[in-house]
Amino acid sequence: MLSIYRAVSIVAVCAFSSSGWAQKVVIDTDGSFNFQASRRYMWRDHPLAASDPDMQQANVAAQVVRSTVNERLMKLGFVPVDQDPDFYVTYFVTGQVTEELRVISAIGSTYWYSWNPTYYDAWVRYTVDTKLKGTLLLDFVDAKKFRLAWRAYCRDTIKDAKTRHEKIARAVNKALKDFPPEPPKHTEP
Repeated sequence: MLSIYRAVSIVAVCAFSSSGWAQKVVIDTDGSFNFQASRRYMWRDHPLAASDPDMQQANVAAQVVRSTVNERLMKLGFVPVDQDPDFYVTYFVTGQVTEELRVISAIGSTYWYSWNPTYYDAWVRYTVDTKLKGTLLLDFVDAKKFRLAWRAYCRDTIKDAKTRHEKIARAVNKALKDFPPEPPKHTEP
């Protein structure tokens, strides 16, 4: 009986502790914009991006976000346009790089003449773990009222720069998984 309780406890702890590392995507909409009837979209620079030098350097993120959003929206029947859109698509990317120094050493010891032990480092290895904690805001803005219609807030930690493309694309796909939202039950005058 005790071993079953212990096994369930270990599984629960592992499940909850691993969920802290999972990609987080939060969707927000007020439900007043009818995406079902509004099929034309246009890209627009995010107001915060224009004045942020880091955002200007985020070329990799820009390419991945734009291509993934375009691919998803066009599969759903939305059409990119150069003028007179029904809604604008805009995004903002930010990140914080953290570095952690890890020291791994093997310590040896020897007793010469049975007294006064001597300790020495057999080997020491230093590594630096670099992580990027990134945030992506993906906004769809009503072009006529210039009001936020839909937002996805995505957050993830990228531990390996080689996987950043996949992680960004996965965040966008996860955000757009249930897009478009249900049309509003009533229309505004």
